[in-house]
Amino acid sequence: MDFNDSIFNRNESCLELPDGMEDKIRSYLKRSEENCLLAVDALADSDCKEEYYRAKEILKSLRWCLGELANSEELKRIAKYSPERVNLYTYFEQLFDACREQMSEYGILMSFDCEEDIDVFVDVDRLTVCLLNLIVNAVQNTDYTAEEAFIRIEANALEDEVIIDFIDNGYGMGEEELERVMSFEGPKGGLYVVNRFCKRAGSGLKLSSAVDEGFTASFGLPLAKGADRILASEKRLVKSGKNSLVAMYISKLDDPMFNDM
Repeated sequence: MDFNDSIFNRNESCLELPDGMEDKIRSYLKRSEENCLLAVDALADSDCKEEYYRAKEILKSLRWCLGELANSEELKRIAKYSPERVNLYTYFEQLFDACREQMSEYGILMSFDCEEDIDVFVDVDRLTVCLLNLIVNAVQNTDYTAEEAFIRIEANALEDEVIIDFIDNGYGMGEEELERVMSFEGPKGGLYVVNRFCKRAGSGLKLSSAVDEGFTASFGLPLAKGADRILASEKRLVKSGKNSLVAMYISKLDDPMFNDM
């Protein structure tokens, strides 16, 4: 299924707010989220089942709003896209090392297949956000207790571009669910950001999936040319640590409620 002709192609602008307002809104939402989570925990073992489920719905809505703010910020960054020449093999190596550090408890086999001499012209941080959204989605839709659970990235160089295939063997989805994802019914902002990145960076996003057969997201990145600006050698492609992009996105999996939200 090619998303380039889908509703993802709508020319939507990012959320525009006065300077400083986003920080205030985020602060209020975070405070409300924390209080709501306390209420959910307090009600979980009580007889107030209706109040418990209502609190969970409120918590879900608050997190959706926080996610929309984060996606709005990311879409603004995509608009200021700053590509550089990047060695794809080194990039995948650093990304997977950082993810394994944050995801050791999940036991998912993470691997990539990429020639060592492939250089692409891409905005590294935007590519990282794209792949982290796909990784979080894969973990949330995979039985990661199974020994065979995996996430794999394959990179195949063509004449002018590299085709990236992001593959997992999770639950997958049928045609109807793929159509529902494309309709934006519910908080599908992460996939929207992925698609916007793929359109900005190269040839767009394609998805394929079947029930119980996993999920594949494919997109192209332009091969770097001789005159393309080279990423400074002292700059680490994928930063690690608690304040990194990797830590921020993988932290979504720390919420024990994510499977039933």
